[in-house]
Amino acid sequence: MRKVFASVLVIIFIFFSSFVAYSWGFYKVVTDDDFFNDEFSQIFYDYSVYHLTKDVDVQGFSSLSSADFREIVEDSISLKDFEFVIEDMFNQVKDGGVDENNLLTIGVPKDWFNEKIDLIGDKVAERLYLELPECDEPVSGFSDSIECVPSEIDEGDFKIRVKNLLDREAFDELPNVFSIELPRALNGAEESPFDYWTNWAETTFKVSLYSMTGVLLIVLVGIGLLIMKPWQSVLTWESGTVFFASLLTVFPLLVLKFLSNIFVSLSESGELNELSTQDVDFIQNVYDHIVGTFIDLMLIYVVPIMIISLGLWIYALVSSRQKVDV
Repeated sequence: MRKVFASVLVIIFIFFSSFVAYSWGFYKVVTDDDFFNDEFSQIFYDYSVYHLTKDVDVQGFSSLSSADFREIVEDSISLKDFEFVIEDMFNQVKDGGVDENNLLTIGVPKDWFNEKIDLIGDKVAERLYLELPECDEPVSGFSDSIECVPSEIDEGDFKIRVKNLLDREAFDELPNVFSIELPRALNGAEESPFDYWTNWAETTFKVSLYSMTGVLLIVLVGIGLLIMKPWQSVLTWESGTVFFASLLTVFPLLVLKFLSNIFVSLSESGELNELSTQDVDFIQNVYDHIVGTFIDLMLIYVVPIMIISLGLWIYALVSSRQKVDV
């Protein structure tokens, strides 16, 4: 009867420990400084450049392909520029305070965007000015396309003409600032809303995880008390329980690893027609980065536990067999 109760505790430990392990893994991922690295920034940078270039009308420039325009944009807005803007807005959220109306105000670097658009326009104009042929006849005013360079205008005037064809609407519609209404509980708080919520979330998460880990240790102690003796049996039950729990934790990680390939297969089969190739690549890259970081962190902790518990389990089984033989 004692072994029946011990078996129930083993089942509870195996399944409950997987949940605790994944919770710890998630906590480690979101608090890991290496998670938000250059690879993560590069994924969002590439996707942002794609959307910026695909929405701008370059059809009016007969000698400029979308690939050429993307090259110009990447040359004008570097990854470091992109990281600077994101970090600036993040710092505003992190360090910002709440006003008397309980609003958190975040400034948009609209001047920076306009400056970069001007730079892009200059580079587009420079390339077109060098590559396009001179017009056979005088051209008056601005048309919807540029197929040649009017002989009567210089490079400066040509740049103005090109900039008028570039789509600024997306940036013109950006507000200079936007505000986020926060819960009334934060009104008058001495610390920033970001610090308030992150401290609350971290404290709550840590207390929950430590409590659940404590429950698992109590379950292990309960298994040992039910088996009681000899020590080889206690070690066999304890180490075997931990080994199979860690094995059950590792197996789903392999499934998570291959889900990305399934998503790509669905895309290639036409099941995701509403998504562009770039959308699929972006989703896959984000998923691979998040899951890859999660799996690496999990394996660092789980694999050593699995190896040690397997070694102790085998040692306990061998010791029990030797005792029987004697």
